[in-house]
Amino acid sequence: MRKHVRFRHRVVFGVLRPIVRLYTRLAYGFRSAPAPKAQALIFANHNCNLDPLFIVTSFKKPIYFVASDVIFRLGWLSRCLNWLVAPIPIAKSQLDAQSIRAMLRTRNEGGSICVFPDGNRSFNGRTGYIAPAAAKLAKRLDLPLVLYRIEGAYLSTPRWGKGIRRGKVRGFIHSVLSPEAMNALTEGELLAKIRAALFVDAFAMQRAHPMKYRRGRDRALYLQRALYMCPKCRVIGNMASKGHAFFCESCGLAVYYDEYGFFSLENGEPPFEDIYAWDIWQKAALKEMISSPEFAEAFAAKPLFTDDGCALYRVEGGVSKLIETGQLCMFADRLELGSNQFRFEDIRGVSVFMPQSLELSTNEAAFEIKRKRPMSASKYVNAFYDIKYASGGEPDGFIGV
Repeated sequence: MRKHVRFRHRVVFGVLRPIVRLYTRLAYGFRSAPAPKAQALIFANHNCNLDPLFIVTSFKKPIYFVASDVIFRLGWLSRCLNWLVAPIPIAKSQLDAQSIRAMLRTRNEGGSICVFPDGNRSFNGRTGYIAPAAAKLAKRLDLPLVLYRIEGAYLSTPRWGKGIRRGKVRGFIHSVLSPEAMNALTEGELLAKIRAALFVDAFAMQRAHPMKYRRGRDRALYLQRALYMCPKCRVIGNMASKGHAFFCESCGLAVYYDEYGFFSLENGEPPFEDIYAWDIWQKAALKEMISSPEFAEAFAAKPLFTDDGCALYRVEGGVSKLIETGQLCMFADRLELGSNQFRFEDIRGVSVFMPQSLELSTNEAAFEIKRKRPMSASKYVNAFYDIKYASGGEPDGFIGV
């Protein structure tokens, strides 16, 4: 078996690290604190596509990042990344046997490993769900556990947005747990420490220590990727953005997104002060709608919401093949795109990749649904899991976004 840890990774890391440090400081205002030099398992929160770059500025030896298998479907770019830094593939947010074997091999060859246990970038500013499997993995790999926290990244590069908002981002070691310390804890106790160390609430931090995140003329651009329901008329999928304004195309409700990440109105109080509060409300409102006795009958033939101009891809052997384009429709028991129908009982999981690509896996294959114009892919994920759990599924806390 070919070695995973290679000498060239040390060379690449040594050459690129100073460049990365300079770039992240100039572009993001990023500051980092030095980390231990010894081999380690690193757990970090995930709020920016460039989080791996932030993390490497603190470490002086190569790090092998566990990354979604989606990045291995990018053709020449994937081959380049694999040769340069050899990321460890993982099915989205699932620790399968193959990825664990790769991590064990990397550990045995002396490499440090980094995992984002929340598994997905936040849409609303709070660290996402961290599954119990994180504590099991930490104990199994039997390495010092470095808990690395990144703050400020959400408001600097929100998942729903475009470009960088100039502000401040920092990364630091929250704590380090030795294998002996972890073995003295139950998995539940260790999980609680991991969750507490990596938890970040962007808006609570802004209230405590206000910081401007500046961006030209379009701070609110594409906010409809995160917020899909209007609090005034409750229509789903008709939110839009322009410049610093976020508004409903159905009833005209409009709010202003300021440099601190909060909402305001020209006259009066906004319906919500921040994205997190709006997101929690819309999820609760959608769940209430789905749990009503009339829901299944009302949306058996009429879609709950739709997005036109979508493209459906089938993923096989690391290659995405276009199947059909058309309107994506969410019904009470299925997803439809053109002539393709996915009944919920056949879907194993639904998740969001990048800002708005919808991924779903069935018993037969994996699929991607993409759209050039902005849409909220997370509304499909929220609705799917609300329906699944309402019909007797067992919630595990993770809903794919």
